[in-house]
Amino acid sequence: AEAAGYSDLVYLAEASRARWEYRKANGSQTFANFSPKIRAEVGDAGDGAVVIERNDAQQQTVEYSENGQSLVSEMMILAGEVGAKWGSDHGVPLPYRMHYKPVIPNEGDISEIENEYSRSANLTKSFTRAVLDCSRPRSHASLGLPYYTQLSSPIRRFNDNLVHLQMKSVLRGEGV
Repeated sequence: AEAAGYSDLVYLAEASRARWEYRKANGSQTFANFSPKIRAEVGDAGDGAVVIERNDAQQQTVEYSENGQSLVSEMMILAGEVGAKWGSDHGVPLPYRMHYKPVIPNEGDISEIENEYSRSANLTKSFTRAVLDCSRPRSHASLGLPYYTQLSSPIRRFNDNLVHLQMKSVLRGEGV
């Protein structure tokens, strides 16, 4: 049984990488995004310092990473794409998320910024905020997808819960 579970995990990892490569080929935009972890240290004598470190737990990388976080992330994105396609195919109004294509600054300008947090912040500014359209799905350029809705976290995000409620209502024959 352990060998079967291992092969299933390998299959998921391969599928996750293939999905990431598919999205990259379709224009998905990723960049090294480092969020700082800031803490104040106070000594016994009342002296102290502010320490700024890179929070790798929040890192989004340019290349696919062979870790569980990437696998789960890709499968969540896939679920959102499948949910949006299903909603579109069945005429179900859902909070479809779309992003316009970001205008990424030229590499020369960005590479001149020495501080990695500042560089990351400047790249982040080039991305627009998500737009919700409940009437029809539209492309999500930063994910490289033709349609997308968030549905993988119904406990912590209201819109995900709304997607679940809409889908269940239709599947039970109750309409939208």
